[in-house]
Amino acid sequence: MSVLYILDTDHLTLLQRNHPAVISRLAALPPEVIATTIVSAMEQVRGRMAQIHRAKTAPEVVKAFARFQEALTFYRTVTMLLYDEVAATHFARLRQVFPHHPGTQDLRIAAIALSRNATLVTRNQRDFQGIAELPLADWSVPTP
Repeated sequence: MSVLYILDTDHLTLLQRNHPAVISRLAALPPEVIATTIVSAMEQVRGRMAQIHRAKTAPEVVKAFARFQEALTFYRTVTMLLYDEVAATHFARLRQVFPHHPGTQDLRIAAIALSRNATLVTRNQRDFQGIAELPLADWSVPTP
């Protein structure tokens, strides 16, 4: 059985910006072992919507809507893992162990990864390092 890699929101942003190290790692793997979560999609879409609401000038509004469309188009191309009952059970346990940190959305992403026995690919190692059973990877650094 192959490892499932879940891209955290930060790595999705790097992928969308064509980060060379992230692109290189992805190119070396079959697409079926790469996924993201509904939580990361929500975070990015919420951010794009906030950009639309903050935009003041016509060019800013046009650019904000274009970025929103790019996000929607992107999420049609990747496997998105749901926050299901199994993930909710992991989340409840994690919330008891980490009542104040990391943030709720990070814990939900971790819970989804745990429910799938997956490796979480993130630069945000500090927020997840306390979850001993969660394998972490950072693809933003070039491999030797």
